[in-house]
Amino acid sequence: MMSIDEVAKTPQLVASGLFEAVDHPVLGLLRQPGMPVTFGRTPSAPATPAVVLGADSAAIRDRYDPAAEAGGSRAG
Repeated sequence: MMSIDEVAKTPQLVASGLFEAVDHPVLGLLRQPGMPVTFGRTPSAPATPAVVLGADSAAIRDRYDPAAEAGGSRAG
């Protein structure tokens, strides 16, 4: 069985461009899987890094918990 690093270096996947280089804000330059298929008239969006864990927690909490936005506390 091949490791992830070995899979990413196989000639077929290198030639297909499946893995894309993405600059992650914390981890630096990463190679991650891109779109497995391409369409001539519908190009895919460029790959983007995963969101840093917790980066959008406050916005999500404020959206779904009105008491948090108003400075209130949750009754537990």
